[in-house]
Amino acid sequence: MDLDEELIKEVKTQRVLYNPNDPLYKNMELKQKIWWEIGQKILNSKDESTAVSTLKVRWRSLRDAYVKERKYDLALTSGVKMKPKKPWRFKMQIEFLAPFIQLRKDLSTSTEARTESRMRSVDAKTSSKTIVTDSSLKTVGENGSSSNYEINLFNQCIPKSNDQRFIEIDSFFRDIANAVKGLNRNSQFSLQKEITNLVMNYKLKELEGEEKEQNERIIKRDNFGNSSDFPPKVDEMKERSGSSKKARRNFSDVSKPKTVEMPLPQMPPFQYQPKPYEGLPYENIQKIKNDNIVPCIQQYYKKPLLLHEGKMQWLFDFEGKRYLDMFGGIVTVSVGHCHPKINKAIHKQVDTLWHSTNIYQHPNLYKYVEELTSTLPSHLKAVYLVNSGSEANDLALFLARLYTGNFEIISFRNAYHGMSPYLMGTTALSTWRFNVPVSFGVHHAMVPDVFKGLWGGKYCRDSVVQTTRQCECSTFRCQATENYYKQLEEVFMYSIPRGHVAGLIAESIQGVGGIVHFPKGYLQKAYELVRTNGGVCIADEVQTGFGRTGDHFWGFQMHGVKPDIVTMAKGIGNGFPLGAVVTTPEIAEVLKHSSHFNTFGGNPLACSVGLKVLEVLKEEDLQYNSKKVGTYLLNELAKLRDKFECVGDVRGKGLMIGVELVKNKKTNEPLNATDFVRIWDDCKDMGVLIGRGGINGNVLRLAPPMCVTLADAEFAVHVLHKSLLNFYNRS
Repeated sequence: MDLDEELIKEVKTQRVLYNPNDPLYKNMELKQKIWWEIGQKILNSKDESTAVSTLKVRWRSLRDAYVKERKYDLALTSGVKMKPKKPWRFKMQIEFLAPFIQLRKDLSTSTEARTESRMRSVDAKTSSKTIVTDSSLKTVGENGSSSNYEINLFNQCIPKSNDQRFIEIDSFFRDIANAVKGLNRNSQFSLQKEITNLVMNYKLKELEGEEKEQNERIIKRDNFGNSSDFPPKVDEMKERSGSSKKARRNFSDVSKPKTVEMPLPQMPPFQYQPKPYEGLPYENIQKIKNDNIVPCIQQYYKKPLLLHEGKMQWLFDFEGKRYLDMFGGIVTVSVGHCHPKINKAIHKQVDTLWHSTNIYQHPNLYKYVEELTSTLPSHLKAVYLVNSGSEANDLALFLARLYTGNFEIISFRNAYHGMSPYLMGTTALSTWRFNVPVSFGVHHAMVPDVFKGLWGGKYCRDSVVQTTRQCECSTFRCQATENYYKQLEEVFMYSIPRGHVAGLIAESIQGVGGIVHFPKGYLQKAYELVRTNGGVCIADEVQTGFGRTGDHFWGFQMHGVKPDIVTMAKGIGNGFPLGAVVTTPEIAEVLKHSSHFNTFGGNPLACSVGLKVLEVLKEEDLQYNSKKVGTYLLNELAKLRDKFECVGDVRGKGLMIGVELVKNKKTNEPLNATDFVRIWDDCKDMGVLIGRGGINGNVLRLAPPMCVTLADAEFAVHVLHKSLLNFYNRS
């Protein structure tokens, strides 16, 4: 399914198109909020073309006039107030977005239609089920052609008048159409996606009955300021705006918030009663841990959490207290704790056959590998089942060296690929390294981190949220990608025998390292360089696979690459020990040169679990849920970043999210461990379990079971919000 088809599916599924009969649009204030934020989206568009730059200037003028006049309708730069209740006025505000949302690549509009008006030059293609904003407009595929639709849209939206009051608006909407027309396809869909996500958030809130007022309304980089109300109140405007320069100041530096009291967030209801705890007393367990468990096994939190039972996205401790699991057992529980279908499959297999090893055949193995390979690119057909991610990555490196006849492996700084002696060299985090010789033949390239690295900024990630750093990137190229790629080239130039690399191993998003999201296009260039030098490319999908990133089933697909070897574990078994290496038949052939065997790999129990996980992911559409809930989380967490000085960055994709806590945003120095633990522990005490990552342990990692709901996500954000307020109030 290409980008067009995915967007069409999203629009139809979420009812994003504008329908005047939809209850959402009966709320005039909400309509105006949508209109206001869309203007801001256009203002923050990454496109730097002349057309879009002109459009941005026009939007600022209209917006500032709007604020000046304090009206819930469109104001003019001349300051002349529009007459109320013009029938076409709000129709224009909404319908000028139709070209963005209905844009389609395959429509060819007639020359005659294009010359009628610049607005009709926007390619628009709708399906027979498309909803438009006026019942009199003809729907494509039902009552008329796309040209008729555009002509009607134009005729009914653009006022036929020479009145000066109309000219400015008329020109503004034409500029929008012209600007979109001038964008390349990627930019069209980038702007289109932003607007769709914006409206989808309002739709989801309405459909879920979530009409609560947000604690604070943050409009990013609007050159006007932060506002908790919409539109800005008179007193606030007088306070802020004494002159036009003040009114346009940028509030990118967020000061320490005032002491604010926030009620304790209410946990969403969940109809389940855990069984009574019958295990060892809490105190006895702490003693046994100190006496009999190796000291490197450390628990989270000042007071370790003794868990007793789990159900879907919820965990229960020994006292029966309920917690929202926003870490999924370290990104491992994919479809939910004790999912009834997974449990049923295990019980059925336990009563049939537990273990036989691969010297015999059993049907689950063959059914499973067939289903698993159907989710991957067609060249990846050979499967080797193991029991963990470390086993999978270990075997992947071994295959790369055997197949290429080369020895040198490249990984990235800040990467985590496992802790076996063979893998420790690829894990480039000092907190996970021992003082033993493990790095022979492994080279660490500079990690392309657009938040803390040398290059990168607000246009670099393939994500709904970006850093707040400025960068030199444009629509057509990412300067950060090019700069980091030059660093990778230097590794080949100075450290690798020319033309003799065994392979590159890379996470699609670095997990343990703090959810580091590479810039767009970087892995494509890296893969090409590796293959040119005789190596193979290994995608470590242990954490990013199985739909977690939302847009794609596999994380590497977001980078537009096709690896030679894919490793997977964690979510593959929903917590059951299972892992896999999938590669090409040609690479797999090298294991025939000697015996290679894994006693528990592909056992009947593991394969029955793996099969059922794939089935549940598809039946419950959990990949789409990851996208929907993850997008909501990222946008809401970005508001906390804009509000709190200690929230330096929000990043990720789908339900793999990182929130980096810092001392201040000027230096981005990591928040110290004591302060981090205060916030972290506070979240736990309010019922939300969050992971921890990054070389400095200052990144909150959110990777819940993919069955998590929007209500759960809202609760998690409110808890973190409350925890941050508590932190500042105590400071």
